Amino acid sequence: MQQEKLNLFVVILWSLWKARNTKVWKHKVLGWRQIAEEGKSMLGSWIEAQRTKIEHQARESTSRWRKPPEGSIKVNVDAALGAGSGRRAWAWVARNAQGDFLAGGSQTVQAKWTAAVTEAIGVREVIRWIKEQRWQQVKLETYSMMITSGIMDREGDSYFDTILEDIRHILHNEVSIEVTHCK
Repeated sequence: MQQEKLNLFVVILWSLWKARNTKVWKHKVLGWRQIAEEGKSMLGSWIEAQRTKIEHQARESTSRWRKPPEGSIKVNVDAALGAGSGRRAWAWVARNAQGDFLAGGSQTVQAKWTAAVTEAIGVREVIRWIKEQRWQQVKLETYSMMITSGIMDREGDSYFDTILEDIRHILHNEVSIEVTHCK
């Protein structure tokens, strides 16, 4: 119960801070009900993300790579954070429908990004790389459900949200790349 109150308190502060920034930078005043609703929505999303994270960790050990449909390519992308070093990295592997290795790569940067931001940047950069290859019928898999669901319907003002917007923009009119959650 104490943790729930702390979570609510933090979300209220965050919502007030966002409302303040909206007033300062966009010259738009938000009503207290709108601020409260956004905070409530944010807390619900955060709680759901924590639940999803726990469920994902429980299933992770049972996941197994599956071949993509005939005539298509599967690209798996994942990110990692170097504990305490400030290093962030993402890597990808592309395989055809027979499971043969086609290509792969990795990128390492010095940054203070969160795991979610690092994964989103990795997905964005790999999508750009896929487009350069001019491949058709590509299924890109990521372990981040926040990214796959966020690409569909998430809007916001965080750095993570701007990366998702970049991904949506890159994928606009791109019917040959499908981003899915790796189970």
